[in-house]
Amino acid sequence: MALYSITYDLVKNRDYERLYKAIRSLSNNTYAKPTESQWIVQSDKTAMQIVEFLRNHVDHDDVIFVIQVDRNSWAALHMNKSVVNWLNN
Repeated sequence: MALYSITYDLVKNRDYERLYKAIRSLSNNTYAKPTESQWIVQSDKTAMQIVEFLRNHVDHDDVIFVIQVDRNSWAALHMNKSVVNWLNN
């Protein structure tokens, strides 16, 4: 399974819980939340499949960006230690 970074901007109707529930379900609750508007999830889906799935859980004006994460190529500053540990394991 691959790791994906999911970032988003909810524009008008900011139903964060609806989106969060969808992200948790697609990742089988295998995720980290390094920043307010970013999740890193483990999934067997492709980036496009993740976008298509999340499309059903946001409004037409919301923005979603998904990119695969390379476990060996990332850096962070002042990030929660539990997230760093999760990414390293």
